[in-house]
Amino acid sequence: MAIAKANAVALLGAVASRTFLASASSLTFTAIPGQSPQVLQGRADAVTAYLESYISSTCGLDVDVIYNGVETYNDAVDALLDKTADFGWYGGLTGVQAGLKSPP
Repeated sequence: MAIAKANAVALLGAVASRTFLASASSLTFTAIPGQSPQVLQGRADAVTAYLESYISSTCGLDVDVIYNGVETYNDAVDALLDKTADFGWYGGLTGVQAGLKSPP
């Protein structure tokens, strides 16, 4: 779990600045559906609790962290593009797919 926490904190730092968090009441994330929904939900619950605690103690902000579970890889990409998720927990291929759908 320590690696997952470290990854979550690194990811949070990469996508969410203090300014963003200060203006947001929630932070929503998604993940590629590489395991059963029950396994993903269990992991998401742990990440959610950790990030809420981390943001509160580090930034002094009360932000709800919400997991947006999806059914397919494309749904994970679309959640980022549609802005129904602020960040995603996924691998390189899904990141490339997102970039191809929304070039700079």
